[in-house]
Amino acid sequence: MNKLFRSSRGSRQGSALITVMGIIILIALVGVGMVALGRQQIHSARRLRDYAKAQIIAESGANAAYSLLKTNFAARLNPDNFPLTSFGDGSYDVTVTSVTNDMAAITSTGLCGLARAVVRVDLKNFPLPGPTNQPPLAEGAYAYAAVSGDTMTWNGNGTMTINGAGIHSNGRYKMTGCEVITGQNCNVSSSVEIWSTGTTEIHGDAQAPVWKGTSPANITEGTPTTRSVPLVTIPNIDLSRYYQAALQNGQVYNGDIHLTGSTDLIVPGGIMWVNGNLTLNRSGRMIGCFIATGDVNVTGSGDQEKVASYPAFISRDGDVDMSGSGDIHGLVYARSGSIEKTGNGVVVGSMMCAGTFDKGGGWDLLIYENSTPIAPGDPNTSVRDRVVITAWQD
Repeated sequence: MNKLFRSSRGSRQGSALITVMGIIILIALVGVGMVALGRQQIHSARRLRDYAKAQIIAESGANAAYSLLKTNFAARLNPDNFPLTSFGDGSYDVTVTSVTNDMAAITSTGLCGLARAVVRVDLKNFPLPGPTNQPPLAEGAYAYAAVSGDTMTWNGNGTMTINGAGIHSNGRYKMTGCEVITGQNCNVSSSVEIWSTGTTEIHGDAQAPVWKGTSPANITEGTPTTRSVPLVTIPNIDLSRYYQAALQNGQVYNGDIHLTGSTDLIVPGGIMWVNGNLTLNRSGRMIGCFIATGDVNVTGSGDQEKVASYPAFISRDGDVDMSGSGDIHGLVYARSGSIEKTGNGVVVGSMMCAGTFDKGGGWDLLIYENSTPIAPGDPNTSVRDRVVITAWQD
């Protein structure tokens, strides 16, 4: 009997021990879980804290870029203006994309710890009203859509619509083929003679001391005037400020340059200078002013976009040949050479050369725009940007 009692008591003690051990294990597991949960909460809190900081850092980067661009919109074209920058516990990296001549987009990436935040800002430049923002009054050669110091030839079968200004040749002006010159305020003049052949027509006024061929009978919607026509002086543009600006932005190249590609070519600082010949055979946009001491050849399909009041293409000592299909915006200028335009791209601006001017092919449209150049850093001109935020996305 005593033996049976002792066995039963031992069994109860063993069960109690197991129960106690189970409770201890359970408490330990709960403790481990609570520690893990606490650590996870601390980690989550840190992540939330770092993300909040990254968001603030990204916004700071966007604000810094906007502060630079709001008074100097041309700065968007130089990536060196937006380096990777340390800020507080992290850093921001800003990329500025030029969308059009007056629109840009800022992408600012903020980093803090393992957190990353991105802010996107859209900008538009609304130039300040008033004369300080306007190009100088168009005078002399700048008042013409096209002007040459020597013979000017228009050949082809297109209908050239010249709006807003006339064309002038200091030498003979010759039209051949089926070319038609028309447009609002269209005016054609030559200081030597106007010579027309084929079925060419001028739908506007014309002035020359001598007529040849079918002229002046082909002047169908305007008035021909026989008179002495004074020469138009081809300006000698001082290019020194353009060179210095290109040099400061690392955009001076020596030797012949041939540029191709389908991505946008955004020139830092807006001006590229080539000591040699420059060939642009691109399908992507070309945003900037392109100057060569030799020839400039534009053969691709990419559009050129104007920056500030800089010219589009300049040949200092050679010729400009535009056989591509891309559009051009700004002044095309050959200081001592000739211009040839055979591609079908639209030109918005003006063209002038000291030598001959040849237009050929089915090129149809020339829209005059006062393209009197304003050199970078010109102390006589104050151009002020007014850049505003049109959209902000966190």
